[in-house]
This record gives sequence, structure tokens and C-alpha cells, in this order.
Amino acid sequence: MGLSRTDLRLRPKAATITEEEIARVIAARQEARAAKDFAQSDTLRDELAAQGVDAMDGDPLGWDWRLG
Repeated sequence: MGLSRTDLRLRPKAATITEEEIARVIAARQEARAAKDFAQSDTLRDELAAQGVDAMDGDPLGWDWRLG
């Protein structure tokens, strides 16, 4: 059994956001970007960033995130 991308995520002890919350915001952000609602997409990215989460849009393996 190999490592998954999820296995490689780092979670600082001070982080208060859950993986489920991150997934919800990432999904909403994907929908906003698909609808070309870039203002909403930016707002959601900023919401994640405020909680220490970096959204990685240009990842060639698809959308992902990491806690900064």
C-alpha cells in the first residue's frame, strides 16, 4: 500500500479547521471558478488562507490544499 496525498498533509497543532470544512470550501471554490465567479473564488481562498490553509489550484494532479 503506497502513500496517498492525504497521508502527506501536515497539520499544525494550532489548526482549528477540519478536513471536512476544507473540502467543503474547496468544492465551493471549484464551483465558483467553473462559473467564472472569480470574486467569490478569491473570497473562499482568502477564507482558507485566514485559517492557515493554502489552496493549490495549479497542481497538475488536481485541486489540493495544505495547512501552512
